[in-house]
Amino acid sequence: MTNITTSNIYRDRMDFAKIHTSIPIPNLIEVQRKSYHRFLQMDVPPAEREDVGLQAVFNSVFPINDFRGTSSLEFVEYSIGNWQCKCGNLKGLNYLRANCVECNRIIVNSPYNPESGTCRHCGAKNEVENPRCEFCGSSVELNVKYTVEECQERGMTFAVPLKVTVRLVVWDKDAETDGKTIRDIKEQEVYFGDIPLMTENGTFIVNGTERVIVSQLHRSPGVFFESNSGRTFILAKIIPYRGSWVEFEYDQKNILYVRIDRKRKFLATTFLRAVGYEEKAKVEGPDATVTDSEILRTFYTPVTIRWEGRTLYRTLARDLIGSKAAGEIRDSKGKTVVVAK
Repeated sequence: MTNITTSNIYRDRMDFAKIHTSIPIPNLIEVQRKSYHRFLQMDVPPAEREDVGLQAVFNSVFPINDFRGTSSLEFVEYSIGNWQCKCGNLKGLNYLRANCVECNRIIVNSPYNPESGTCRHCGAKNEVENPRCEFCGSSVELNVKYTVEECQERGMTFAVPLKVTVRLVVWDKDAETDGKTIRDIKEQEVYFGDIPLMTENGTFIVNGTERVIVSQLHRSPGVFFESNSGRTFILAKIIPYRGSWVEFEYDQKNILYVRIDRKRKFLATTFLRAVGYEEKAKVEGPDATVTDSEILRTFYTPVTIRWEGRTLYRTLARDLIGSKAAGEIRDSKGKTVVVAK
């Protein structure tokens, strides 16, 4: 005996199992479409966008300031694709808005929105029609250069342009009081690149080939230590949440080096000066520099050694307190050195 489960617009699913399911199978493709739509928010005006997806990425990167503090590049808004009718008489996302019949709040009525017509405040489903142009008779929609079928035939990528509006602010800085005054402000829309669109099947058309997104494992951010094979020292890796990897390694002479994104290695002392150890010396004097010995004192406790005749004495460190003297040895010059165990 067969059972016909909940049907969709494509086909009826036949269930031949003995134990029938009481909960319908969720539409996993719809989950992917909603997730990608929330990431882009392309049919949402800039003033109504949430701080998620692309909006959160731009807010985290901007503003970008120069080293002298005389100019800054600020993020204003971004737009994805051109929203207009066929003749171009109606333009903008305002023509894709309607009022909910239940709560009278603004809802999104876009054909590219998986939740089109559904009020996110009260949950009511509205059946409204967007206004049409009096000249061409079409409503406002996303204009794409090639459709999905044309991209597959031509070997193109189904994508739309991404444009970002940025604002450049130039400051006049007072050398005596360190005060800032605005000298000039320029705002311009910049073409950022093409961003692929998701089809109705939850796929992407890249160079004419239909592809899907596959989740991959990502290395967790943090600091990791590992021992190198055949050696006794330990290597360290700094993996940030976003940015370049930093790796510390030793050479054959036990000199510590640093690699950024597995590029050419350089001395670790140079890296430490670049991340802020040089600022410590500038407080003491404008011409002062941090020496290698001062950097070593930050990580190691110095040991005081003194000579008395032919005997060498050293101050016991904290890890040697409580140990017993094993004896004494003589170096190549005949001087006595006390050894502890």
